[in-house]
Amino acid sequence: MKGLFGFVFGIAVGAVAALLLAPETSEELRHQILDTTTRDMTKLQDAMQRDMNELNTRVAKMQTDLQSYFQKATEIDIIVEETETPGEAEA
Repeated sequence: MKGLFGFVFGIAVGAVAALLLAPETSEELRHQILDTTTRDMTKLQDAMQRDMNELNTRVAKMQTDLQSYFQKATEIDIIVEETETPGEAEA
C-alpha cells in the first residue's frame, strides 16, 4: 500500500510540475504552429516565384538565341543558294 501511495503521489507531483513548468498553453502552441507554418509557406512561395522568374528569363534568352541562330542559318542558306545557282546552270 505504501508503494502504491508513493506511485500515485509521484504521478500527482509530476502532473503539477508539468503544468507549472509548461512553456506555453495549448492555444499559444497552436498559434505558434500556425505562425511557423504561415512563415514557411511564404518563404516557399517566394522561393518558387524567384525560381520561376529565373526560369522565364532563361527561356526568353533561349528563344532569342534560337531566333538569332535561325536568322543566321537562313542568311547562310541564301548565300549558299546564290553561289550554287550559277554552277548548277552550267552543269
